[in-house]
This record gives sequence, structure tokens and C-alpha cells, in this order.
Amino acid sequence: MKSSMKNWRQNRMKQFWLHTLLRTYSSVMIIIIASFAILLSYADWDSREKEAQRVAQRVTAN
Repeated sequence: MKSSMKNWRQNRMKQFWLHTLLRTYSSVMIIIIASFAILLSYADWDSREKEAQRVAQRVTAN
């Protein structure tokens, strides 16, 4: 009886740690993906702004 109770506690602790590890991993991955998406959107916005400035200079030069 005591050994089955001990195994049950060990299994519960393993499940707890696994759940915590998976939750932490998923949070870190979400943060990394969100940061990458923000970086890409900024790069796209910056390139569009530079292109608009070049077009504006061409229009005003002619």
C-alpha cells in the first residue's frame, strides 16, 4: 500500500513538472515567434517607407 502511494506521488510530481515544462516551452516559443513577426513587419514597413521616399523624390525632381 505504501509503495503504491509513493508511486502515485512520484507520478503526480512527474506530471506537474512535465506540465510546467511544456507550458514554459510554449510560452517561450510564442514570445520568439511574436518577436520575429514584429521584426518582419517593421522591416517590411521600413522598406515601404524608403520606397515611398524614393518615388516622392523622383516625382518632385521631374
